[in-house]
Amino acid sequence: MLIICEKYMPHTILEYSSNIKEKEKFSDLFHDIHQLLVNKLWANIDACKSRAIKYEDFLVGEGKESNLFVCLTIKILAGRSLEVKNEFANSMQKLLQDYFQKSIKAGLKISIEIVELEHYSKF
Repeated sequence: MLIICEKYMPHTILEYSSNIKEKEKFSDLFHDIHQLLVNKLWANIDACKSRAIKYEDFLVGEGKESNLFVCLTIKILAGRSLEVKNEFANSMQKLLQDYFQKSIKAGLKISIEIVELEHYSKF
């Protein structure tokens, strides 16, 4: 059975290096991300899905042990204006900077990628 999802079905995928300083689970961060999705992108809170992937095997720059990374990918359905997406991205950047303060002091590189999907279905 094919189910076409609701209009605002964001997925967030947090990828991070194993050497970040914030070692606790990300449930508080995911809760805050979901609130931003609701407030800035009009998402349905029950449709928000978040997950984290830790990388033990990675290379940043020349491979210094102090090189850390966090990459947040947000998948949304198309239809929002550039202004709305930029405002959301700025808010998300601030949220991640606040959450990863210890790692930023140690050299963390943060990236945020917003991916617009033209079509999404689930089974």
